[in-house]
Amino acid sequence: MYVNATKVQDKKCAKWIPFLIALSDPLNNLCWCIYAALGSDPYLMIITGIGFVMTLYQLIRYCVYGSSSTPKSFDAEKLPETADKEISQAEHDKKVAQAEHDKKVAQAVHDKKLALQLEHEKIKQALMQALMLAQAQLAQGLIIDLQIEHEKIKQAELSQAQLAQVPNSITIVMGLYELIRYCVYRSCITPKPCGDEKLAETADKELSQAEHDKKVALQLEHEKIKQALMLVQAQLAQVELDLAELGPVTGLAQDELDIV
Repeated sequence: MYVNATKVQDKKCAKWIPFLIALSDPLNNLCWCIYAALGSDPYLMIITGIGFVMTLYQLIRYCVYGSSSTPKSFDAEKLPETADKEISQAEHDKKVAQAEHDKKVAQAVHDKKLALQLEHEKIKQALMQALMLAQAQLAQGLIIDLQIEHEKIKQAELSQAQLAQVPNSITIVMGLYELIRYCVYRSCITPKPCGDEKLAETADKELSQAEHDKKVALQLEHEKIKQALMLVQAQLAQVELDLAELGPVTGLAQDELDIV
């Protein structure tokens, strides 16, 4: 009769071991081993000795596991349940490991997004600072230009006022000159020679011509100043248009425009 030693070892149950065979095999092998020893047959003694040891081990397993029809440690129904539990545990461990991996990946992605957001904020702040600095420099340059234009206009107005006073000064000087001439000619007792009168007339003509040339020169200078003022006003209008395109100006620039 065949004995399934694998099932006996795995199930730890002796229901697959027949008791009579397990008892008779070691007795048979022991008898033949004694016969071989008495007959001085080493070959038979070796074979029967090995058989005796193996059948004795089989008998001992039967005594240890017992002849119960149900396994002691393992049952035919419990084994699949244990396997299912092991498979479920393995699947659970795999899911837990996958969840941990996904969590780590999500955390890494989140950290990377935070780092990118921080970098974006830093770049945005740097650009804003650069833009504010450029606007401040542009406003400062516009204010300086406005101040320079204002100074030029003030100087032009002052020059125009001075030039307006020049004809009055010339008139006063000519009046004083005529008064001095009157006083000098009146104090003379004897009339001057005719040559002196001609000389005086020539001097008067030359003086009149000089005054006329000076007046013409002053008029030309006045026209030049008026043209310069018109050019400055055109430049101021252009500056105001540029400021309107740039947007609202600062308080200091608005004060400068109001002054102008």
